[in-house]
Amino acid sequence: MKAIFLLSLVFALGFSRAAATFDESRADGDGVEDDLSTYIIHVKAPEDQELIPTTFPSQLPPPPAKWKGRCDFNETHCNNKIIDARNFVPSRNGRPPFYEEGHGTHTASTVAGNFGKGANAFEMADGTAVGMASLAHLSIYRVCINALCPETAILAGIDAAVSDGVDILSLSLGAPELSFIKIEVAVGAFGAIQEGIFVTCSAGNQGPTGKTLSNEAPWVLTVGVSTVDRTMSATVQLGNGAEYQGQSIFQPQDFYSRVLPLVYAGASGDSSSAQCYPGDHDYCDILTRDKKPILAEKLRPANYFATGVGHVAPARANHPGLIYDIRPGDYIPYLCGLGYKDAEVSVIAHRNIVCSQIPSIPEAQLNYPSISIVFGLSPQNYTRAVTNVGPANSSYTCRIHASAGVDVKVSPSVITFSGTHQTATYTVTFSKKPGSSNVNQYSQGSLLWVSNRRHFARRLIAVTFQ
Repeated sequence: MKAIFLLSLVFALGFSRAAATFDESRADGDGVEDDLSTYIIHVKAPEDQELIPTTFPSQLPPPPAKWKGRCDFNETHCNNKIIDARNFVPSRNGRPPFYEEGHGTHTASTVAGNFGKGANAFEMADGTAVGMASLAHLSIYRVCINALCPETAILAGIDAAVSDGVDILSLSLGAPELSFIKIEVAVGAFGAIQEGIFVTCSAGNQGPTGKTLSNEAPWVLTVGVSTVDRTMSATVQLGNGAEYQGQSIFQPQDFYSRVLPLVYAGASGDSSSAQCYPGDHDYCDILTRDKKPILAEKLRPANYFATGVGHVAPARANHPGLIYDIRPGDYIPYLCGLGYKDAEVSVIAHRNIVCSQIPSIPEAQLNYPSISIVFGLSPQNYTRAVTNVGPANSSYTCRIHASAGVDVKVSPSVITFSGTHQTATYTVTFSKKPGSSNVNQYSQGSLLWVSNRRHFARRLIAVTFQ
């Protein structure tokens, strides 16, 4: 069981062998993934349960002892993979939570699908499909019908997941950008994080225009889709000598012999790669061979509003060095600072809150690993606290990739720790550069804490000029 668990992480996340190391307790640990999705997994008969290949039944552990969930239908459709399946759609009370479209199967398989041999597309690319955490259990709650998701159903589903004892909430649904108090996912998720549950949500299907993000509450991890733009390029030469670029699956004899992974950043020139080391990893990834920013499709540098914080690097995330720790209670001064009324903050916080009794903070003061400010003429100061989760005796030096038109200073520029879990604070000062005129424009940069070329913590900076 442990070997299969480790193999699934190496295969799905692309760990190197050196990075994919787990101690005994972590390899044997229990975990419950909850998929609160638009539709439930499509399971009409045991042989249709895509997540439970018959070749791997003995390698699925039983539910953890803490588990309190149940199946509100024929329990033979539940097993050691699907340990809970319930329906919260009012119009379908008493009916099994099945749905023929299969959206729930899709999302749940991505999260925690078991090893499934013989996966292919019309008998092509035959192989083994596996989810991100193949030995995690799945607890699934149906809260939508025909793309309509009643507020009461969503909140009831989240409450049930918390009560049942899930460890992670994955919500593949969302609403347009609204006030937090009007988004039931945001309200329900805040209650979940107060119980120690990690909540992740989809960023929605809208775009690519601005202000189309769903589930933007800072207490959830909002995940957007990315694309792989690799093409099997080929040049077709006609009899008249004209050449056209196209794509082909033909492999010529002079084909590049090196085997490349599915996601590959491209081969960089020696002049650039020689200067790349962990502390500058983010810069090297976004520079061309002539050290210029990679351009988006409109021949302009891609901005953070489109890319977010970037792709997760699992090996680095497992040993981050520094973290920006944040607790549920830290969001209360933030909500008060946004101008929410006492009653509104109380609904989100699930307890009585009086903002006049709490020192509120501006939006950019929230201890987040990124910062976005609206900038005028006056300098602005913001503080951050970082916690050392790396070597006990370590020192970090600040490097700034400044935003255009803005002068960024950090104090102190070096932070030193003498033990693990120690916390240090620093202040970032923003001031406008003389002569700059960026009204109604955006600017971006980053702040990097680097330690001995082994650990680095990057903080993105986005500036909107008034």
